[in-house]
Amino acid sequence: MHKSMKWLLPVLSISLVWVLAYTKLTFAEESRPGEPSAYHLSKGIQPGQDPAAAQGKEASIQETSRQYAEAMALWKQRSSSPMPSVARGARQTFSMKSANESAAEMNRPSVEQYGQEISRLLDQQDTTAAFELATKLLGDYPQDRQAKEQFAAVYKLYAVDVAKKQNELKAGAQP
Repeated sequence: MHKSMKWLLPVLSISLVWVLAYTKLTFAEESRPGEPSAYHLSKGIQPGQDPAAAQGKEASIQETSRQYAEAMALWKQRSSSPMPSVARGARQTFSMKSANESAAEMNRPSVEQYGQEISRLLDQQDTTAAFELATKLLGDYPQDRQAKEQFAAVYKLYAVDVAKKQNELKAGAQP
C-alpha cells in the first residue's frame, strides 16, 4: 500500500463502524416479538402502536431538518475560527522528516484550504463529497485540533444527511 494512503483504511473502517452503529441504534427493529426496540423507546412508541401514527411523518422530517440546521451552524462556527499557527509551526520545527515527506507536505493543502473547499461543498449540499474531503483532511493532519473539529462537524452533518435520506426512503415506501 502506498505510504501516504496508510491512514485511509483505518479512518474509513472507523467511519464505517460509526455509521453502522449509528444506523443500527437509531433504526433498530424489535429484537424480540412484543418488546420495543431502543428506537421505539426513544420515540415513545409502545409495542403494537403504529409508529407513523404515534409520531407523525411531518414531525420526524422537521426534527431531521432542525438537526441538519444545527449541525450546519456548528460547521460554519468551527470553520471560521482561527487556528493557532504557533502550535502548528512548533510541531513542524521539532519534527524530523525526510526530504520526500517535507516535499509532499509542501504540496498538500492547508487546513484552512481544506475548510474552504469543504464549506463550498456543504453550500452545494454535497455532504458525501464533504465527508470524503474531511476524511482526507484528517489523514493529512491527524494531530491538528482544527482538523479533528472540522471532521467531527462534517461527520455529524453527513450522519444527519444519511438519516434524513433513510427517513425519506422509509416514508416513500409506506402507503
